[in-house]
Amino acid sequence: MLERIKKKVEREKSDAKFDGDVVVREKEILVDESGLPLGCAFKGACDLRSNEIIIEYAKEHAQKRPTQTEEAVVDIERHEINHKGDARVRTGCPETLETHLRFYDIITQSLRQSNNIFDAQYVVNAFEDFIDNVNLSEKFDLEGLIEFYSDVGEHTPGEKYPSFYEAFVRLQTMFWPNPRKKVLNKYCRNEPQVREVIKSFLRRTGLDRYKRKVVINGKETEIRDRDAMLNYLNNRQNWPELARIFAEEFSKLMTPGYALP
Repeated sequence: MLERIKKKVEREKSDAKFDGDVVVREKEILVDESGLPLGCAFKGACDLRSNEIIIEYAKEHAQKRPTQTEEAVVDIERHEINHKGDARVRTGCPETLETHLRFYDIITQSLRQSNNIFDAQYVVNAFEDFIDNVNLSEKFDLEGLIEFYSDVGEHTPGEKYPSFYEAFVRLQTMFWPNPRKKVLNKYCRNEPQVREVIKSFLRRTGLDRYKRKVVINGKETEIRDRDAMLNYLNNRQNWPELARIFAEEFSKLMTPGYALP
């Protein structure tokens, strides 16, 4: 199975015109940076300096869910590539180390409750992942990311996302056309504060003003203008303000030390 996945990964790398290295590993147990068991079945990272992507998946998960594991690895690869920029997608995020560090400065200054460097990095990555995955959803069905987020939910205490993570998932899936995204709802607590953070983020950024009129069952109604919202999100001049508001709103769902090293 690993060899089959590697072939798919190489094909994706070529189609995306990514000039870095992509390494895929099958592991008995995944561990985090401190050496502790990760619990989840997937792990991916992109180094903006070396242009190297490393993806790992748990062997046991692959044996139980082979098709879904392949889909997840491919989507993780697309996600990590698009941090640099995928030729098939309109915009990558952050694209450069310089932009990543600019986000870090903005978000460090904007966090409401903590100047913990790990908390700041966590929010930076979440913001970049939001832009990244919204753009991927325009080109791909993201079945693999749905599998990834399902796996995260299954390995979270009580099989419910923490408030920050729920808001993060709900905000990006709002833009995903794939109706299968609804399977992630079972990992959400639907807390009022989560809904309020998302609503406030959309209002403060102005994203909630992009609407278009459609006729449904003979009645004219307004729905989100997804294309106009994507155009706004992909205007790099808007990124500093978007990052600042994201940090200010989403930090309401964090406590100091929320993110582990």
